[in-house]
Order: sequence, then C-alpha cells, then structure tokens
Amino acid sequence: MSSDLGASRWGFRERGVLTVAALLLAVSFWEWFGVSVLVVEQFGVRTARATANAWQISTVWSVAVLLGVAASLLWCVRLRGVTGRASLRPAALVFVALGILLTAWQWSNIEVSGEPSKTLTVITTGDSRPDWPASASAEEELGKKLREGLPLAQEPGYYSDVRLGPEIALFLLVLELSLMASAFFHRPLWLMNAQNAWRDRKELSPGTGARYRETRLSDPAPAGEVPAPNRPEPPPWSAPPSSEIGAVLAVDRVVARGTNVVVLLPTIRVFSTGFLLEVEVVSRQGELSAEDWRYVQMAATPFDQAAGRGGPRDSLLRMGVRFADGTKATTLDRMPSGRRSSGDQPAGPLLSWSPTGAGVRGNEFAFSHFGLWLWPLPPAEDFEFAVEWPLGGIELSSTELDGAAIVSAAGRSARYWPGDR
Repeated sequence: MSSDLGASRWGFRERGVLTVAALLLAVSFWEWFGVSVLVVEQFGVRTARATANAWQISTVWSVAVLLGVAASLLWCVRLRGVTGRASLRPAALVFVALGILLTAWQWSNIEVSGEPSKTLTVITTGDSRPDWPASASAEEELGKKLREGLPLAQEPGYYSDVRLGPEIALFLLVLELSLMASAFFHRPLWLMNAQNAWRDRKELSPGTGARYRETRLSDPAPAGEVPAPNRPEPPPWSAPPSSEIGAVLAVDRVVARGTNVVVLLPTIRVFSTGFLLEVEVVSRQGELSAEDWRYVQMAATPFDQAAGRGGPRDSLLRMGVRFADGTKATTLDRMPSGRRSSGDQPAGPLLSWSPTGAGVRGNEFAFSHFGLWLWPLPPAEDFEFAVEWPLGGIELSSTELDGAAIVSAAGRSARYWPGDR
C-alpha cells in the first residue's frame, strides 16, 4: 500500500481561519483614512495630502486587527494532554467578535461635518523658500492632526474620508467568525448518534403510533400485506455466504498503535469462499482537536467512510493485504458492481468493508468493530495485513497471518441448517 503522509494535520477550517487572519493583517497596512489640507507658506499656497493605515490612524482599529489575528492563533493552537484545541476556541470566538464590534463602533462614530472650519485645517508654515523647504514640517503636522481625529468632509479641492480598508477588514472579521462558528457549533458524532437513538426510540414507542403496532405472535398477517420475496444471495466477492456460520481462528494481535488510536485483530472468521478479518479500533481524543476527533470516529465507522472522504486527506483509515507473490488488495480499491452474471466474476483478491457496530465509553474513548471481507481464500502461505492512518498517528504497519491455517479452517465452516444448500 502507498503511503500518503504529507497532508496537513489542520482541517480546512483551521487553514481558512489562518488565511483570513493573514489577509486581515495585510489589509491593516493599506490606506484606512486620507486627508487633504491647505498649506500657506511665505511664497504661496499648496495642498498637502496624507493617508494613514490602521496602526497610524486609530488605536481602536489597531486593537481590532490584533484581536482578529490573536483569535486565529487561539483557534489553531493545541494543548497537549488537556482537551485539544477546543478548550481555547470559546476565547477565540470572543476575540473575533470584539474585533468586529470595535471596527463597526469606530466607523459608525466618525463625525461627519460639512463645515470646513471643523474638518479642514489650514497649516501656516514659517520661513520658507520657493523650493518648499518647509514641506516636511507641514506633512508632520498633518500627520499629528490626522491621528485619532477621523472627521469626514468633502469640500472642493479638499477631503477627509475613510478609505476601503475598514470595509474589507470588517468583511474578513465576519468571515473569520463564520468559519469558527461553523466548526464550534457543529454537533459532535456522539451527540448525533444519541439524538438519532432517542428519535428512533420515540418513534418505536407505543404512544406515538407512527411505527409501532401491538400484535400477538399468533396473529395472522393483515389482509393485503404480501410477504417480501427472498433476497438474492450477494455475490461471493462482496460478502460472506449468508447460510454459513464460519470457523473462528483466534489471532489476538495488536496490528498498530498510535498516540490516540489502537488497531486490533482479535479473530478471523473463515468461510468456504473467503474470510472475514474482525477488526477492532479503539480511539481516544487526547490531544486531537474536536474536528480531528470527529474525523477519527468517522473513519473507523464503515457507514461514515463516504463522509470521512470529505475531510482532510490524511483522515482515511487505510487497510489491506499483500500476498507473497506481490498481489494485494486494499480498502481504497473500487469494488466491482454486484450486478454480474454468475460466470462474470471479477479477478481477486478483493477487500471490502463488512460493518458491525460502534460505541463510546465515557467521554473520551470510542470503540468500533467491523469486518474486512477478503475474497477468495488466500494461498496456503503466510501473507501480510497492513494498516496506515496518518490522522490516527499510525504509520504504515503490518502483521503476518497464516494462510495455511485459514485455508484449513475453511473446511470447518458449518451451515446454520446442515440440510440447506
């Protein structure tokens, strides 16, 4: 199996928050305010113009930018051995919300006046020559008047107004808050499972009448209801034969162990057409962020594999087998369609998920049990079972299995009802 360990441990929201904060910092050095005033000098008059960025024009806006950048750092920081990133995320939300309020408050409280005496300053310089030697002192005085003043005016030939910087900064802060809120208020997987279970329990209760109907075991089927036809047997490469019990081989192996994840192989159940690797995954949150913890639980649940593919590239749990001749099969391989004639079966080996169950213990540990169906039976020689899971902290790891013992056990796979075929 190929190794893909180059992807970032940050999810798209963390990368998005950091990107927005970087843009906010860059925008803070743009022109946020501009002013034009009349300069009266010894040999005439001229117009002096000056602009200021967030750091030069307003303490309030400077603080708002710092809050936005600090919020992104709090959002992405990890706390080892505590509760991951999630413990600092409420503070990050508060910081960016304060940044939005400060930006909007400063903008809305800028005085607007049409009286030049209040908004436009006439600077009178001292001794000057025709080559404007006093220009530096005029700009310096203009900069002092610009700081924290923030009046708005539009007069012929002169101006005093807000530039585009605050508008873009306010948009970026709102975008940052939206990214954070979408992750912070996302329902954890355990909560969704609990809510679904509660909803199903209510729907099945006698009081609702929606899905529950009280009957006696001896009651005949209601008139008009036709028993469902027998479902066809799934193709042998997609699942174990439904009529067989299978023979159990004890393995008791720890296939791989990471900081927050352990992959176990307790048993192998062997059938006449293939065998089922009965895998158990135990995980804990530890230093994982709430988002990474959710992806870990999804990746270990076969039903959520499709959803897990929407997460970071390194979140997928990858497993596979490799035989002595180099032939291999992995969970990333595309399974062939089951709609084939009996004489048109695919070439093996093929490895597919066979879901069983999952659960949590307390608030920290999660357990997932599932099967990996391998078709057909392996050669009667040793082969490798491998696991790779970057998000779970597991590099490519493998354990050796006894192919001869598996082939021998296939002959002991009994049927539930011996007379059936």
